[in-house]
Amino acid sequence: MDYAFPLVRAKSLKDQAYEILRSSIITGRLEPGRLHNEKDLARRMGVSRTPVREALLDLSREGMIVFVPRKGVKIRKITHKDVSDVMELRRIIEGYIIEYCSSQLTPEDLKRIGKIIEKQKAMAKRSDREGYVEADRKFHIFLASKMGNRQLQNVMENLRDLLHFMAIKATTYQDRMDQVLSEHEKIWAALKKRDQKKAREAMLLHLDTTEKILWAAIEADEVETH
Repeated sequence: MDYAFPLVRAKSLKDQAYEILRSSIITGRLEPGRLHNEKDLARRMGVSRTPVREALLDLSREGMIVFVPRKGVKIRKITHKDVSDVMELRRIIEGYIIEYCSSQLTPEDLKRIGKIIEKQKAMAKRSDREGYVEADRKFHIFLASKMGNRQLQNVMENLRDLLHFMAIKATTYQDRMDQVLSEHEKIWAALKKRDQKKAREAMLLHLDTTEKILWAAIEADEVETH
């Protein structure tokens, strides 16, 4: 029997609208807590309201936005509970990842980690907060990628994306950026020694610190908006 093999089409308008909106939420271009009009969003993207509404429904299911009847949509603000939930998952997942990586990373992998840390240092010196957070993301996602499990990597990327905007806000102070860099270097040092116990301890300490920094960013944000 002959089977049809349809050509893969370019991304639909809905998919494109979804990617633009999701990126805008993650980077903070669409402000949390503020009302956004569906018609205005469609106009700014140069598309009809239908693909935008479909994209917003997907984002609502993911917990990124909330529909406000007869008014528009709100980007959901990150709460202390959100941070605690995400960081709890990260401790479970990244504790497992770092144990695996302690004995599996190649010399080339370790060099790659060193380059990511150097990139993050350069971003910190330039006070490029978005670049700094992106380098931080690459550090953790690179380790996750060494598991060879695409589903696990997707989970990690989604967890990182949920707090991306708040992470950028948390890098307001240079000492916080320096603190995270120091913790990354300790993780890297333990990995180079193949010391599973120290690598895990360094990673969990880093995640604990990250949670505290994110909490502080939320508290500062609440003060700003009152």
